[in-house]
Amino acid sequence: MKTFLQVRPERSSKYGYLIGRVRVLEKSLLSEKILESMLKAESLEQAIRVVQEIPYLGEKFQALEYRLEDLNRTLNEHHFWVVNEIASHKLGESLAQFFTMQFNFLSLKLQLKAFLAKKNIEKPLMGTLQWSRILRFINGEAGEFVPEPYRSAIQEAMALYEEYSNIQAVELVMDRFYLAELLKFYSESSNKVIRNWYLAYVVLSLLQVALRLRLQQRKLDFAMNIFLENSFLKSSDFKVLVTGSPEKVPEVFGSLGLAFLLPEEDSYRDDPAFLADMERNIDNYLLEHLKPYRIVSTGPEPIFGFLFAKALDIKNLRIVLQGKYFGLPENVLRRKIRECYYE
Repeated sequence: MKTFLQVRPERSSKYGYLIGRVRVLEKSLLSEKILESMLKAESLEQAIRVVQEIPYLGEKFQALEYRLEDLNRTLNEHHFWVVNEIASHKLGESLAQFFTMQFNFLSLKLQLKAFLAKKNIEKPLMGTLQWSRILRFINGEAGEFVPEPYRSAIQEAMALYEEYSNIQAVELVMDRFYLAELLKFYSESSNKVIRNWYLAYVVLSLLQVALRLRLQQRKLDFAMNIFLENSFLKSSDFKVLVTGSPEKVPEVFGSLGLAFLLPEEDSYRDDPAFLADMERNIDNYLLEHLKPYRIVSTGPEPIFGFLFAKALDIKNLRIVLQGKYFGLPENVLRRKIRECYYE
Protein backbone atom coordinates (compact mmCIF):
# COMPACT_ATOMS: atom_id res chain seq x y z
CA MET A 1 0.00 0.00 0.00
CA LYS A 2 3.06 2.26 0.16
CA THR A 3 2.71 2.64 -3.61
CA PHE A 4 -1.07 2.29 -3.49
CA LEU A 5 -1.69 6.03 -3.68
CA GLN A 6 1.21 6.94 -5.91
CA VAL A 7 -0.44 7.55 -9.27
CA ARG A 8 -0.25 10.28 -11.85
CA PRO A 9 -2.54 13.29 -11.23
CA GLU A 10 -5.12 14.52 -13.70
CA ARG A 11 -4.22 17.57 -15.75
CA SER A 12 -7.26 19.68 -16.59
CA SER A 13 -7.56 23.46 -16.81
CA LYS A 14 -11.36 23.35 -16.24
CA TYR A 15 -10.75 23.50 -12.46
CA GLY A 16 -9.04 26.89 -12.74
CA TYR A 17 -11.72 28.93 -10.97
CA LEU A 18 -12.01 26.50 -8.05
CA ILE A 19 -8.25 26.32 -7.64
CA GLY A 20 -8.21 30.10 -7.51
CA ARG A 21 -10.90 30.03 -4.82
CA VAL A 22 -8.92 27.44 -2.88
CA ARG A 23 -5.84 29.67 -3.00
CA VAL A 24 -7.87 32.34 -1.21
CA LEU A 25 -9.39 29.95 1.35
CA GLU A 26 -5.98 28.44 2.09
CA LYS A 27 -5.34 31.50 4.23
CA SER A 28 -7.63 29.86 6.77
CA LEU A 29 -5.43 26.76 7.08
CA LEU A 30 -3.21 26.19 10.08
CA SER A 31 0.52 26.55 9.77
CA GLU A 32 3.11 24.97 12.03
CA LYS A 33 3.79 28.44 13.46
CA ILE A 34 0.13 28.99 14.40
CA LEU A 35 -0.19 25.50 15.83
CA GLU A 36 2.98 25.97 17.84
CA SER A 37 1.65 29.23 19.32
CA MET A 38 -1.56 27.48 20.32
CA LEU A 39 0.32 24.60 21.94
CA LYS A 40 2.45 27.00 23.97
CA ALA A 41 -0.55 29.08 25.09
CA GLU A 42 -0.90 29.02 28.86
CA SER A 43 -4.69 29.00 28.81
CA LEU A 44 -7.73 28.44 26.59
CA GLU A 45 -8.19 32.19 26.35
CA GLN A 46 -4.65 32.65 24.98
CA ALA A 47 -5.14 29.81 22.50
CA ILE A 48 -8.37 31.38 21.23
CA ARG A 49 -6.58 34.71 20.76
CA VAL A 50 -4.23 32.91 18.35
CA VAL A 51 -7.22 31.44 16.48
CA GLN A 52 -8.84 34.88 16.23
CA GLU A 53 -5.97 35.99 13.98
CA ILE A 54 -6.66 33.30 11.38
CA PRO A 55 -8.47 34.66 8.27
CA TYR A 56 -12.04 33.44 7.68
CA LEU A 57 -11.94 31.37 10.87
CA GLY A 58 -10.92 33.93 13.49
CA GLU A 59 -13.98 36.14 13.10
CA LYS A 60 -16.19 33.24 14.23
CA PHE A 61 -14.28 33.14 17.51
CA GLN A 62 -14.84 36.81 18.32
CA ALA A 63 -16.89 37.28 21.50
CA LEU A 64 -17.26 33.51 21.81
CA GLU A 65 -18.21 32.10 25.19
CA TYR A 66 -15.60 29.62 26.37
CA ARG A 67 -17.95 26.67 26.65
CA LEU A 68 -17.02 23.32 25.12
CA GLU A 69 -20.30 23.11 23.21
CA ASP A 70 -19.76 26.54 21.66
CA LEU A 71 -16.18 25.74 20.69
CA ASN A 72 -17.18 22.52 18.95
CA ARG A 73 -20.12 24.10 17.18
CA THR A 74 -18.04 27.04 15.94
CA LEU A 75 -15.46 24.66 14.49
CA ASN A 76 -18.17 22.56 12.81
CA GLU A 77 -19.89 25.63 11.37
CA HIS A 78 -16.64 26.92 9.88
CA HIS A 79 -15.81 23.50 8.43
CA PHE A 80 -19.28 23.09 6.96
CA TRP A 81 -19.11 26.58 5.45
CA VAL A 82 -15.82 25.73 3.69
CA VAL A 83 -17.16 22.44 2.33
CA ASN A 84 -20.32 24.17 1.09
CA GLU A 85 -18.26 26.89 -0.56
CA ILE A 86 -16.57 24.27 -2.74
CA ALA A 87 -19.70 22.14 -3.19
CA SER A 88 -21.70 25.16 -4.42
CA HIS A 89 -19.76 25.06 -7.70
CA LYS A 90 -20.64 22.40 -10.28
CA LEU A 91 -17.16 20.90 -10.52
CA GLY A 92 -16.65 21.10 -6.78
CA GLU A 93 -19.79 19.17 -5.82
CA SER A 94 -18.31 15.74 -6.57
CA LEU A 95 -15.02 16.68 -4.90
CA ALA A 96 -16.84 17.75 -1.74
CA GLN A 97 -19.20 14.75 -1.57
CA PHE A 98 -16.80 12.84 0.70
CA PHE A 99 -17.05 15.61 3.29
CA THR A 100 -20.71 16.50 2.73
CA MET A 101 -21.75 12.90 3.28
CA GLN A 102 -19.53 12.75 6.36
CA PHE A 103 -21.48 15.66 7.87
CA ASN A 104 -24.76 13.97 6.98
CA PHE A 105 -23.88 10.67 8.60
CA LEU A 106 -22.39 12.28 11.70
CA SER A 107 -25.53 14.35 12.18
CA LEU A 108 -27.71 11.33 11.47
CA LYS A 109 -25.93 9.44 14.25
CA LEU A 110 -26.61 12.32 16.63
CA GLN A 111 -30.26 12.51 15.63
CA LEU A 112 -30.83 8.78 16.03
CA LYS A 113 -28.99 8.59 19.36
CA ALA A 114 -31.04 11.49 20.68
CA PHE A 115 -34.24 9.74 19.60
CA LEU A 116 -33.23 6.49 21.30
CA ALA A 117 -32.32 8.40 24.46
CA LYS A 118 -35.66 10.26 24.27
CA LYS A 119 -33.96 13.64 24.00
CA ASN A 120 -34.56 16.60 21.70
CA ILE A 121 -31.90 18.33 19.64
CA GLU A 122 -32.48 22.04 20.09
CA LYS A 123 -30.01 23.50 17.58
CA PRO A 124 -29.95 22.81 13.81
CA LEU A 125 -27.72 19.97 12.66
CA MET A 126 -24.95 20.27 10.08
CA GLY A 127 -25.51 18.61 6.73
CA THR A 128 -27.60 18.79 3.58
CA LEU A 129 -30.49 16.54 4.66
CA GLN A 130 -33.94 17.82 5.55
CA TRP A 131 -33.76 17.07 9.23
CA SER A 132 -37.45 17.63 9.91
CA ARG A 133 -38.23 14.82 7.47
CA ILE A 134 -35.52 12.61 8.97
CA LEU A 135 -36.99 13.08 12.43
CA ARG A 136 -40.51 12.29 11.23
CA PHE A 137 -39.23 9.13 9.57
CA ILE A 138 -37.35 8.08 12.71
CA ASN A 139 -40.53 8.62 14.71
CA GLY A 140 -42.32 6.19 12.40
CA GLU A 141 -44.45 8.63 10.42
CA ALA A 142 -45.88 6.71 7.48
CA GLY A 143 -45.07 7.79 3.94
CA GLU A 144 -42.22 10.16 4.86
CA PHE A 145 -39.54 10.31 2.17
CA VAL A 146 -35.90 9.86 3.14
CA PRO A 147 -33.29 9.40 0.38
CA GLU A 148 -31.02 6.40 0.17
CA PRO A 149 -28.65 5.36 1.65
CA TYR A 150 -29.89 7.21 4.75
CA ARG A 151 -33.27 5.46 4.82
CA SER A 152 -31.73 1.99 4.86
CA ALA A 153 -29.05 3.09 7.34
CA ILE A 154 -31.70 4.31 9.81
CA GLN A 155 -33.79 1.16 9.48
CA GLU A 156 -30.84 -1.19 9.92
CA ALA A 157 -29.34 0.81 12.79
CA MET A 158 -32.60 0.78 14.73
CA ALA A 159 -33.06 -2.95 14.14
CA LEU A 160 -29.54 -3.70 15.32
CA TYR A 161 -30.00 -1.50 18.38
CA GLU A 162 -33.11 -3.48 19.31
CA GLU A 163 -31.17 -6.72 18.89
CA TYR A 164 -28.16 -5.75 21.02
CA SER A 165 -29.52 -2.91 23.21
CA ASN A 166 -26.18 -1.21 22.57
CA ILE A 167 -25.98 2.35 21.26
CA GLN A 168 -22.69 1.49 19.53
CA ALA A 169 -24.76 -0.53 17.07
CA VAL A 170 -25.90 2.80 15.62
CA GLU A 171 -22.26 3.85 15.16
CA LEU A 172 -21.29 0.62 13.41
CA VAL A 173 -24.18 0.61 10.97
CA MET A 174 -23.87 4.31 10.10
CA ASP A 175 -20.13 3.97 9.57
CA ARG A 176 -20.61 0.92 7.34
CA PHE A 177 -23.15 2.73 5.15
CA TYR A 178 -20.84 5.73 4.92
CA LEU A 179 -17.85 3.57 3.93
CA ALA A 180 -20.03 1.71 1.43
CA GLU A 181 -20.81 5.04 -0.25
CA LEU A 182 -17.10 5.79 -0.43
CA LEU A 183 -16.54 2.48 -2.20
CA LYS A 184 -19.12 3.62 -4.74
CA PHE A 185 -17.21 6.88 -5.18
CA TYR A 186 -14.08 4.76 -5.64
CA SER A 187 -15.63 2.66 -8.40
CA GLU A 188 -17.18 5.66 -10.14
CA SER A 189 -14.36 8.22 -9.96
CA SER A 190 -12.36 8.84 -13.12
CA ASN A 191 -9.51 10.50 -11.24
CA LYS A 192 -6.95 7.89 -10.15
CA VAL A 193 -5.46 9.95 -7.32
CA ILE A 194 -8.78 10.57 -5.59
CA ARG A 195 -10.15 7.17 -6.58
CA ASN A 196 -7.33 5.27 -4.89
CA TRP A 197 -7.43 7.64 -1.92
CA TYR A 198 -11.08 6.66 -1.31
CA LEU A 199 -10.16 2.98 -1.16
CA ALA A 200 -7.22 3.69 1.13
CA TYR A 201 -9.49 5.67 3.45
CA VAL A 202 -12.04 2.84 3.62
CA VAL A 203 -9.43 0.17 4.34
CA LEU A 204 -7.63 2.26 6.95
CA SER A 205 -10.95 3.13 8.61
CA LEU A 206 -11.79 -0.58 8.90
CA LEU A 207 -8.39 -1.27 10.44
CA GLN A 208 -8.91 1.46 13.01
CA VAL A 209 -12.40 0.36 14.00
CA ALA A 210 -11.29 -3.27 14.25
CA LEU A 211 -8.67 -2.32 16.83
CA ARG A 212 -11.11 -0.07 18.69
CA LEU A 213 -13.58 -2.94 18.94
CA ARG A 214 -10.74 -5.16 20.07
CA LEU A 215 -9.92 -2.76 22.93
CA GLN A 216 -13.58 -2.78 23.91
CA GLN A 217 -13.55 -6.60 23.84
CA ARG A 218 -16.58 -6.72 21.58
CA LYS A 219 -17.85 -10.07 20.38
CA LEU A 220 -17.06 -10.94 16.80
CA ASP A 221 -20.67 -11.18 15.61
CA PHE A 222 -21.28 -7.64 16.86
CA ALA A 223 -18.02 -6.29 15.39
CA MET A 224 -18.76 -7.72 11.93
CA ASN A 225 -21.70 -5.33 11.57
CA ILE A 226 -19.29 -2.70 10.27
CA PHE A 227 -17.27 -4.85 7.90
CA LEU A 228 -17.93 -4.63 4.17
CA GLU A 229 -16.25 -6.52 1.39
CA ASN A 230 -13.48 -4.71 -0.46
CA SER A 231 -10.60 -5.56 -2.74
CA PHE A 232 -7.88 -5.05 -0.16
CA LEU A 233 -8.84 -6.20 3.34
CA LYS A 234 -10.21 -9.73 3.78
CA SER A 235 -12.88 -10.50 6.35
CA SER A 236 -10.56 -13.15 7.83
CA ASP A 237 -7.93 -10.48 8.52
CA PHE A 238 -10.55 -8.19 10.05
CA LYS A 239 -11.65 -11.00 12.37
CA VAL A 240 -8.06 -11.64 13.46
CA LEU A 241 -7.63 -7.98 14.34
CA VAL A 242 -10.78 -8.01 16.48
CA THR A 243 -10.34 -11.29 18.33
CA GLY A 244 -6.91 -12.78 17.51
CA SER A 245 -3.85 -12.78 19.74
CA PRO A 246 -1.88 -9.51 20.04
CA GLU A 247 0.99 -11.08 18.08
CA LYS A 248 -1.29 -11.46 15.07
CA VAL A 249 -2.00 -7.73 14.73
CA PRO A 250 1.44 -6.69 13.37
CA GLU A 251 1.35 -9.79 11.15
CA VAL A 252 -1.86 -8.60 9.50
CA PHE A 253 -0.53 -5.07 9.07
CA GLY A 254 2.70 -6.46 7.67
CA SER A 255 0.88 -8.67 5.15
CA LEU A 256 -0.96 -5.57 3.94
CA GLY A 257 2.26 -3.58 3.64
CA LEU A 258 1.09 -1.24 6.42
CA ALA A 259 3.37 -2.14 9.33
CA PHE A 260 4.87 1.36 9.16
CA LEU A 261 1.56 2.77 10.45
CA LEU A 262 1.97 1.01 13.80
CA PRO A 263 3.84 3.05 16.43
CA GLU A 264 5.95 -0.06 17.02
CA GLU A 265 6.12 -2.06 13.78
CA ASP A 266 7.03 -5.43 15.30
CA SER A 267 4.66 -5.37 18.25
CA TYR A 268 1.17 -4.40 19.33
CA ARG A 269 -0.29 -3.39 22.69
CA ASP A 270 -3.96 -3.43 23.64
CA ASP A 271 -3.65 0.13 24.85
CA PRO A 272 -5.66 3.28 23.96
CA ALA A 273 -2.47 5.35 23.64
CA PHE A 274 -1.06 2.89 21.10
CA LEU A 275 -4.25 3.11 19.04
CA ALA A 276 -4.31 6.92 19.25
CA ASP A 277 -0.74 7.05 17.93
CA MET A 278 -1.64 4.72 15.07
CA GLU A 279 -4.68 6.81 14.12
CA ARG A 280 -2.50 9.92 14.03
CA ASN A 281 -0.06 8.04 11.75
CA ILE A 282 -2.94 7.11 9.44
CA ASP A 283 -4.17 10.69 9.14
CA ASN A 284 -0.63 11.86 8.39
CA TYR A 285 -0.22 9.10 5.80
CA LEU A 286 -3.41 10.10 3.99
CA LEU A 287 -2.33 13.75 4.03
CA GLU A 288 1.16 12.87 2.82
CA HIS A 289 -0.19 11.64 -0.50
CA LEU A 290 -2.14 14.83 -1.10
CA LYS A 291 0.60 17.29 -0.16
CA PRO A 292 2.48 17.05 -3.50
CA TYR A 293 -0.59 18.40 -5.30
CA ARG A 294 -1.04 21.55 -3.21
CA ILE A 295 1.06 23.60 -5.61
CA VAL A 296 -0.45 22.09 -8.77
CA SER A 297 -2.32 24.64 -10.88
CA THR A 298 -4.53 22.22 -12.85
CA GLY A 299 -6.82 19.30 -12.08
CA PRO A 300 -8.99 18.42 -9.07
CA GLU A 301 -6.23 17.21 -6.72
CA PRO A 302 -5.35 20.54 -5.03
CA ILE A 303 -9.05 21.15 -4.33
CA PHE A 304 -9.57 17.76 -2.72
CA GLY A 305 -6.26 18.08 -0.87
CA PHE A 306 -7.33 21.43 0.57
CA LEU A 307 -10.63 19.98 1.79
CA PHE A 308 -8.90 17.11 3.57
CA ALA A 309 -6.33 19.51 5.01
CA LYS A 310 -9.20 21.60 6.37
CA ALA A 311 -10.74 18.47 7.97
CA LEU A 312 -7.44 17.73 9.73
CA ASP A 313 -7.13 21.37 10.78
CA ILE A 314 -10.52 21.14 12.48
CA LYS A 315 -9.35 17.97 14.22
CA ASN A 316 -6.16 19.72 15.38
CA LEU A 317 -8.06 22.77 16.59
CA ARG A 318 -10.48 20.58 18.51
CA ILE A 319 -7.60 18.62 20.11
CA VAL A 320 -5.78 21.75 21.23
CA LEU A 321 -8.79 23.82 22.33
CA GLN A 322 -10.40 20.94 24.20
CA GLY A 323 -7.01 20.16 25.71
CA LYS A 324 -6.62 23.75 26.93
CA TYR A 325 -10.20 23.67 28.22
CA PHE A 326 -9.40 20.64 30.38
CA GLY A 327 -5.91 21.86 31.29
CA LEU A 328 -3.95 19.08 29.57
CA PRO A 329 -0.16 19.62 29.43
CA GLU A 330 1.54 20.70 26.21
CA ASN A 331 3.45 17.44 25.72
CA VAL A 332 0.21 15.41 25.81
CA LEU A 333 -1.42 17.63 23.16
CA ARG A 334 1.70 17.68 21.00
CA ARG A 335 1.58 13.89 20.76
CA LYS A 336 -2.00 13.98 19.47
CA ILE A 337 -1.85 16.60 16.73
CA ARG A 338 -1.64 15.85 13.02
CA GLU A 339 0.74 17.36 10.47
CA CYS A 340 -0.07 20.64 8.75
CA TYR A 341 -0.74 20.83 5.02
CA TYR A 342 1.78 23.64 4.76
CA GLU A 343 4.98 23.36 6.77
